[in-house]
Amino acid sequence: MRPTHRLALLVLGLLAAAIAASAASAANPRVLVFTKTAGYRHASIPAGIQAIRELGTRNGFDVDATENDSAFTAAGLAPYEAVVFLLTTGDVLDVQEQAAFEAYIRSGHGYVGIHSAADTERDWPWYGRLVGAWSSNVTLMKSSGVCV
Repeated sequence: MRPTHRLALLVLGLLAAAIAASAASAANPRVLVFTKTAGYRHASIPAGIQAIRELGTRNGFDVDATENDSAFTAAGLAPYEAVVFLLTTGDVLDVQEQAAFEAYIRSGHGYVGIHSAADTERDWPWYGRLVGAWSSNVTLMKSSGVCV
């Protein structure tokens, strides 16, 4: 397993612990794993979803996975404590979906970006600040078809 993948699993583990610790109701908290790609598509997406589901099982949170961007509305995001951008790439949300996601985060919900989430929504400055940095290997990834 690559160091970046181990780091991502560590971050998800910390998120899982925080969600489990904050859950006071009988229902498990829910996490949305978003996997839409508009660029390079990683073959490891199904394995990543499975790993997050296993973390959920061990830490008491439920996981829904989708690559359907129509989930990015106020009502669509409301059931979730956090959204995980798992290996997303390119421009995956329209302007209304971006506004809904920004409002969701500003209201105190969580976000985890894994690997190429830093190669997503490059024309959306708010998302760039949320992610904290853009991937520096984008040109190589796109020209070679190989994820480095």
